[in-house]
Amino acid sequence: MNPFLPEKPESESEESLKQVVQEKVRDWLKHDFNFLVNALYRLDIPEAKFQAALALESEEAIVQRLTEEILRREQQKRESRAKYRHQNPRKDLPE
Repeated sequence: MNPFLPEKPESESEESLKQVVQEKVRDWLKHDFNFLVNALYRLDIPEAKFQAALALESEEAIVQRLTEEILRREQQKRESRAKYRHQNPRKDLPE
């Protein structure tokens, strides 16, 4: 389960999904930094990208950059899963 994404992301538009993620990132940045760090680690966001985002001048710029990294990484995961699902379909797993 991804703590950043709503239960049914396919029903959300890209912009509303981005807003949801931004709200969560903003809240955790202000109130639960350790949770944010751990969540980004679990999502496999490179530490260098996290550090680069934190080096930005404003909180809003940090939130926007982290949101972009999260959504980009999730898109990469979806593409990778789709690619390998079609290359090596398993009959015993539902699609």
